[in-house]
Amino acid sequence: MVLPHTSRYPLLILTTLRDITQLKYMEQRESILYGVSQRVLAEKPLSDTLQYICDELVQTLGYQLAVIGLIAQDGSVNIIAQTGLPAELLSTIHIRWDDTPDGQGGFGKAIRFGLPQIHIMSDDPLFTPWWPIYELLSLRSMAAFPLQIHNQRQGVLALYSGSEACFDPPRVAREQSFADQVALAFWTAEDRGQLCLLNTALEAVASAIIITDRAGKIIWANPAFAHLSGNILEEVLGKNLSFLHSDYQDHAFYERMWQTILAGQIWHGELINRHADGTLYNEEMTITPVRAEDQEITHFIAVKQDVTQRVLDEKRLWLEKERAQVTLASIGDAVLTTDVQGNVTYLNPVAETMTGWTNKEAQGIDIECVFDICHEITGQSLAQPVRQCLREQRTVALSDHAMLRQRGGRETLHIEDTATPIRDRDQQMLGVILVFHDVSEKQTLLRRLSHQIHHDVLTDLPNRLLFKERAHQAILQARRRQEQVGVLFLDLDDFKLVNDTLGYDAGDDLLCQVGERIKRSLHQEDTVARQGGDEFLILLSELPSEQYVAQVAQKLLATLSAPFQLGEQKTYLTASLGISIYPVDGEYPEILIQNADIAMHQAKAEGCNHYHFYTLALNKRLSERLTLQNELRQALERQEFVLYYQPQYCLSNGHITGVEALVRWQHPKHGFLPPGEFIQIAEDSGLILPLGEWVLRTACTQNKHWQDLGYPPIRVAVNLSAYQFRQKDLVSQVVRMLDETGLAPKWLELEITESLSMENVDLSVETLRKLQSMGIHISLDDFGTGFSSLSFLSRFPLNTIKIDRSFITELNHHTDGQAIVLTIIQLAQNLGLKVIAEGVETEAQLDSLRTKGCDEVQGFLLAKPVSAENMVAYLEENSSAVLN
Repeated sequence: MVLPHTSRYPLLILTTLRDITQLKYMEQRESILYGVSQRVLAEKPLSDTLQYICDELVQTLGYQLAVIGLIAQDGSVNIIAQTGLPAELLSTIHIRWDDTPDGQGGFGKAIRFGLPQIHIMSDDPLFTPWWPIYELLSLRSMAAFPLQIHNQRQGVLALYSGSEACFDPPRVAREQSFADQVALAFWTAEDRGQLCLLNTALEAVASAIIITDRAGKIIWANPAFAHLSGNILEEVLGKNLSFLHSDYQDHAFYERMWQTILAGQIWHGELINRHADGTLYNEEMTITPVRAEDQEITHFIAVKQDVTQRVLDEKRLWLEKERAQVTLASIGDAVLTTDVQGNVTYLNPVAETMTGWTNKEAQGIDIECVFDICHEITGQSLAQPVRQCLREQRTVALSDHAMLRQRGGRETLHIEDTATPIRDRDQQMLGVILVFHDVSEKQTLLRRLSHQIHHDVLTDLPNRLLFKERAHQAILQARRRQEQVGVLFLDLDDFKLVNDTLGYDAGDDLLCQVGERIKRSLHQEDTVARQGGDEFLILLSELPSEQYVAQVAQKLLATLSAPFQLGEQKTYLTASLGISIYPVDGEYPEILIQNADIAMHQAKAEGCNHYHFYTLALNKRLSERLTLQNELRQALERQEFVLYYQPQYCLSNGHITGVEALVRWQHPKHGFLPPGEFIQIAEDSGLILPLGEWVLRTACTQNKHWQDLGYPPIRVAVNLSAYQFRQKDLVSQVVRMLDETGLAPKWLELEITESLSMENVDLSVETLRKLQSMGIHISLDDFGTGFSSLSFLSRFPLNTIKIDRSFITELNHHTDGQAIVLTIIQLAQNLGLKVIAEGVETEAQLDSLRTKGCDEVQGFLLAKPVSAENMVAYLEENSSAVLN
């Protein structure tokens, strides 16, 4: 300014300047933060609030670009609000927050480390790909602030400036408040949504809910309360809950209620209140005190339910129960009832006596504890008929061999019972009524009669009738398992002399001693019966081999050759034995007994103390078997075994997918012998282990050799015998052979049978999983001939199911055969397994399998088993031409 002076010229000029930039910034910052708060309080949409923040940061504070982004589960960042970025560029920008090369920018680091990130674009090579955009928008630096929402980093507020020196530490600290406001907006929006959801739920709930102040004045109620009490909501607000009183509860009742809730405790009870129309109704109410931060009770929340109908039902049920109690207490049978969980709810006096439990003690106890039943022979606990009744919702009867163990094991009773469902009017299960009675005397009489019918009076051994029943069962089981059963007919030599010289009492004593010796010489599962006179029948139900029968016969003759003590005199005895075997010598018990009798007479004709098989052919076969067994021991050393390979084809393209290795014995006298003529001998003699190891090693070596010659790799399938599979070191053996031969595990397939896998399911599953985890394929051979269930099959780690050739043979002859094959294929596909059919010999079979969706086939129609040298031709030719 110019200062006046009397002279013509001014004496001096004074100028005053003050920097108000910082002051202006603070005013703008506070204005923006205030605007955010106002929008949050006004419950503006979250998107409007976020866009407001971005707009103000750019338009008011002068940033070139402001961006708000939220993290996504796939590692990307979704931009939900921004100002300063043209729409045509928005779709080209892809931001990540995970620890990948694209996530090393400001956004990613701010989210991962939880701290603001400052970047100068020109100094950071990570931003090189973005420079065209930065140049277009004149961006030189950025600051990225993590958004902490509910203690979790869920997004970023990013600010971009045209100045490299924009984001100094003081400014970063100040701009953090904007990130805090963004997080607050998110937090408030989420909580507001939850409150809205909660209010909607409270209004929709079926129970009546009332909120009162400390004095009991209603300040809020849901529509269900209006329905329960018959009042209009607007009219009850401000009223005291006492306006519902019906005078059925006295002053002391309400005094106790108020004492409870004012002490800060929850009160629960039932009372009778008055409806707006004057009628009375029963209600169940729970009152919960609400405390302020200083622990002072400020409000009460009451939850009410109309239980009028329930009270009426309870009264009616009580009367019915009383009538039923009188009825049940007067009948002679024991009666027990349970709820739907199988917990005891009632015992009548007879049931109390039989179980050893009183009605009071048994209340709520599991049925298994009170009604403790077991098998009369094994003593093992039986399945509860109550549980079966609850599960199947039908009447269930107990088995004939059930016994009831009284409490404390004081006594066991034979019982008969029936479990019947208890249902309500809607046929819903309420529980079970179990009616039972003591049949111990009846069972004792029946057992005595049954024993007399089925046992010899003198020796107490099974008689011919029981022997035939057991033989019939053994034959049925052997037929399913494709096993053999042995029947031995034993006759004492010159037994008549004992009766004539020592008397009939001595003869009876001798017969009893003979029976005991025979029993001690047999296994528990075998049967010895007295045929009559001096004749005995012996049943070998689990016959491992024909040679085993001869061993048993020799043992019996040796046992009977020891002297018998009859009174003070020693007596020596011999016997003649005849042997017949199912199914070679007959398929019915009577035929087998008859043929064994014939063989016994042949043994007597050849001299005493001797045994004879029913046919000379069997004797000859045993002799040949023994010779073959001796030769088998030397066959491995002489390298008389060879492997043949049968190709397996894919039905969809005709290509060879693998080969099955089949062992042959190049016998010096008998020529080529198939496995059926020597494998069983090898298993019985223990030679199967070295033979199986040779087969596996040779097959792996040959397959690796074919691969080394340049042929496309295929799998070689090798059968595992039961003895091999039971070896504890099977897995390590396979690993060693693969290492020695150099064959990759995925080119080896091991075949097991159904019966083999079922011997020890848990151990089988563990072994197969170890093999499969190496990459080895597992195939279930001869599927459909064993006893595996679907539940067991689903547990096994399999790759392939092989349909047994017996089903393929019947495929085009019987509709049942087609149905079985189709079922097996569909079952395998549902389990994610491949299916291969073996034994394909006709074009009709091949076409049928193709239409049913079978994956692979093998059989004489396509290729017979060939030597390793001849297999090369199959590997070279176009196998699809064979199929087409």
